[in-house]
Amino acid sequence: MDAATGLATSWNPDASGSAYALAVSGSTVYAGGRFPTIGGETRNNLAAIDTATGRPLDWKPNANATVHALAVSGSTVYAGGDFTSIGGQARDRIAALNATTGLATDWNPNADGSVYTLAVSGSTVYAGGWFSSIGGQAREYIAAVDAGTGLATDWNPNADSIAYTLAVSGSTVYAGGEFTSIGGQARNGLAALDARTGQATGWDPNPDRNVYVTSIAVSGSTVFVGGQFTTIGHRGQAGLAIFRPAQAKLTVARAGTGSGSVTGSGIACPGTCSATLTVGDTVTLTATPAAGSQFAGWSGACTGTGPCRLTLTADTTVTATFTARATPDPTPEPPTGGEPDPPTAGPPDPPPLSPSPDQALPGVQPRIVALPKRVTRTKLARGLTTRVSSAGPHNRARIELRAGKTVLAARNVRASAKGEIRVTLRVPAKLLRRLRSRTVSVRAVVTRQDGTRRIVKRTLRVT
Repeated sequence: MDAATGLATSWNPDASGSAYALAVSGSTVYAGGRFPTIGGETRNNLAAIDTATGRPLDWKPNANATVHALAVSGSTVYAGGDFTSIGGQARDRIAALNATTGLATDWNPNADGSVYTLAVSGSTVYAGGWFSSIGGQAREYIAAVDAGTGLATDWNPNADSIAYTLAVSGSTVYAGGEFTSIGGQARNGLAALDARTGQATGWDPNPDRNVYVTSIAVSGSTVFVGGQFTTIGHRGQAGLAIFRPAQAKLTVARAGTGSGSVTGSGIACPGTCSATLTVGDTVTLTATPAAGSQFAGWSGACTGTGPCRLTLTADTTVTATFTARATPDPTPEPPTGGEPDPPTAGPPDPPPLSPSPDQALPGVQPRIVALPKRVTRTKLARGLTTRVSSAGPHNRARIELRAGKTVLAARNVRASAKGEIRVTLRVPAKLLRRLRSRTVSVRAVVTRQDGTRRIVKRTLRVT
């Protein structure tokens, strides 16, 4: 098609059946689908076509069944579909082909069901479809496979139904299909997943139910979505939608007399000390001191000395402070002609304070407010909003939703300047299906800078 007019050009490969997938590399267009010939020459379900002439090239992997998905990375063409033989080898529904010869490489993830979509990012091949096992591991409908070994990685969003389309952009994997749960969250056929953890981000356009998202494309920060929906992004829009997710810049600074590194979520500082991410992304940063240094703590958007975990809502700066370890002074020589002075006796050091979990904190009397006495399972899945008042200005808090000793959902937050906290807790579908208790409790643990804390909770009946 002409990009300006939308009219068909003279380029005409003339496939004898349906083409379901296209991928372009240099002067070659790879086409997959369900066709016996293309350009008048036999090319069973998969072909390479010259971008200038539209004529098929002498590249013949000869797939024995439909090819639904293609992705090109360097000299490798990845194919997914219904086939069990391709490139001269037995390959169950997913294969890597040499871009010059068309022969299958040794890479063999062996999916047990149809592969409908592929996306490649670095050394990872993302696959979606109608399978429950791939790369030697149980993976429901979506998986990440090592491009070198063909084995499934630990990335496991665990969708509850078919993934038809995938697209990768930076640290985000966009997925579309007919699922209603993915990445540990309720998502209606469309989701953004963290490329490191597989968890769903806060991005949730929420197409109308019982429809499929069949196509996703990403250009810069713009996401194009196609499917059978009539509403998406909380407004009426049929078949095609365009999203421009808000971006936020995460910047890491290092300070102090020592040295060390900070890694995680696209950060590898020193070196890469900033990353542009999507608003709503959850970030985890780890500080590692160098030899002779120690990590003194975070400042800015994080505090304490543990991993820095935060959800991006705007441009954010985090500072990691490293201090040099003190070198002990050598033992002083005794005075000439005499003995060293004996140490001066003094009162013993007082014992360290041990904060009590139930200790009342001056000015901090947190209360859980505005919670109903009863809650439905649907509400737990969609999100239970919890408010805590009188938590103390800027104090840290952990808000948990529990069934007995089992934590169903939890958030680490910081109180506002007025000592108020507002969070929404969502119970993953897998935990909700296992919930047998007739009651759940909301538990708030408020911690001051000196380590003292206060715990309050409320019990709700599940209906």
